[in-house]
Amino acid sequence: MTESGSRPVPSYPAPIRASLPLGQFQSIGEMVKRRAAQYGDAPAFTVCLPNGITGALSFAEIDRMSDDLATYFRTVLSLARGERVAAMLPNCLAYPLVAFGAFKAGLALTGINPLSAVDEIAFQLRDSGASVLVTLDLFGARVARAIEVAPVRVVIRASIAEFFAPLRGSIVRASLRVAGRMRGCPRHWTTLADAVRAGRKARASQPTLVERSIAEVRPDDVAMLQYTGGTTGVPKAAMLTHHNLLSNTTQLVEIAGYYWDRRRDRMLTVLPLYHIFAFQINCLTCFWLGCGTVLVPSPKPLSNLKPAFRKFRISYATAVNTLLKLLLKEPWFRDHPPRSVRLVYAGGAAVEASVVREWAEVVGGHVTQGYGLTETSPCVTFDPIVEEDELGSDGRPRVRPAYPDADGLGLPMPMTEIRIVAEDGGIAGVGEAGEIEVRGPQVMPGYWNNPEETAAVFHDGWLRTGDIGCVNAAGRVTMLDRKKDLIIVSGFNVFPSQIEDCIGGLTAISEAAVVGVADDITGESVVAFVVCPSGDATEREIRDHCREHVAAYKVPKRVVFRTELPKTVIGKVDRRALREEARGRFTGGGL
Repeated sequence: MTESGSRPVPSYPAPIRASLPLGQFQSIGEMVKRRAAQYGDAPAFTVCLPNGITGALSFAEIDRMSDDLATYFRTVLSLARGERVAAMLPNCLAYPLVAFGAFKAGLALTGINPLSAVDEIAFQLRDSGASVLVTLDLFGARVARAIEVAPVRVVIRASIAEFFAPLRGSIVRASLRVAGRMRGCPRHWTTLADAVRAGRKARASQPTLVERSIAEVRPDDVAMLQYTGGTTGVPKAAMLTHHNLLSNTTQLVEIAGYYWDRRRDRMLTVLPLYHIFAFQINCLTCFWLGCGTVLVPSPKPLSNLKPAFRKFRISYATAVNTLLKLLLKEPWFRDHPPRSVRLVYAGGAAVEASVVREWAEVVGGHVTQGYGLTETSPCVTFDPIVEEDELGSDGRPRVRPAYPDADGLGLPMPMTEIRIVAEDGGIAGVGEAGEIEVRGPQVMPGYWNNPEETAAVFHDGWLRTGDIGCVNAAGRVTMLDRKKDLIIVSGFNVFPSQIEDCIGGLTAISEAAVVGVADDITGESVVAFVVCPSGDATEREIRDHCREHVAAYKVPKRVVFRTELPKTVIGKVDRRALREEARGRFTGGGL
């Protein structure tokens, strides 16, 4: 197939439309206000803690309190449009409030992984130029160290029980204090509750400020700086505009809204909201559709999920392969499976076919997957779903794939184009392999303050994904291989160069190379090959050093000492050879 020839045009089952009315909302803040007015007192976000204590905010409360926070940002802090607000928060009621408050104020949000080490926090604060950081009091000690080298104007601390009913909140905070979990958090930092109160007071004298602020936000204004390593492993921020995010929300509403029922459905949010996959589906799309979201702050141990499944009739969930696989091994889950779960939206990495089959056998629901990237807000492909005539245990129609025997990761989202580019730069034919390139309204305009990387990732207006795949005659996309060096541990991206740089910080190490190897539990595990001429470094010392500087899931599970590393003809480390060696030495459970 040539560029001038026709690419396969996907055919969507009814009622999915190929062309959508984009631009229903000028900004996310406008969407929030209009949907909150529609859904009112229905619960929007509910936090369920491991001890079963819950707290919730309705659509109207989320709207009102995010108005207060937007006013606080614009008046008390005098933040100008376009300034950045960083949120280092787990899944809790504070997250949507901070996000929506920032959007309404015309600010850009950047989410920081709560598992980040001090160095990683400092890097993101410096690179984004964040003016404000909202964090959990449990992370106060780490944040205090990070802002010593990457100062911000204001730090706001929140509680995991923020905005709970008074008695419930007091019980949670008291138990955390007794356990010493909040030790090291500076008490002079403004609390989120105080920030909301201050904004409410200021709003009383400027009742139209938020509406005017929302009206000033343009569709092409940056809403989020979402950090990713892209294809190079160097952390950089994808600039996602209001138009990008709302376009992807519109696409998701089109492909899923016809079988969602906001009066009965609940979405389980185990994946972190700082990750674009969960933020888009569990936060933005659920709010648009009026579907209540149940937030689980931490899935470790997995028994933390038990109260959520027991207290709520969960209809949908987002997940990664590792989470599903481990849940199916939990006796409490298998003995009392949540039969109300109709569908799980999986991402991050391909879900094993055996896991999909076992989930259907144990739970009765279906696991669907698609393909996406941070740079695409994030959804690119989907597998169309239809309702069956047969009813499930909850009295509702079961759901299944519209094309149950089809391979791959589904069809391009409506108004999304995909092409396959061969190694010679030509357009690959039907079924031929090449690099996947994407074009659509959800594609970012570029990377934050990084014109070189932006230029490198775009090709004639198409986004180069760095992934290898093919498209069949029906327009279905199959991914054949991931970005060459990316490692995915439990759905989280691990970029080898970051870990190699960290190991290289040890004076005894002359060379280091990091690769991934299959792991039965986490999907992949990190293996480091190192050269230590003096022999003075041990595996434990290397792992301990990494643990100080990077998140725990990035720490190598195994360190292999070599006298030298294999090189290509041009002198680069031959990662392919190392991956093959690692696969040969370590089986899935051998790490």
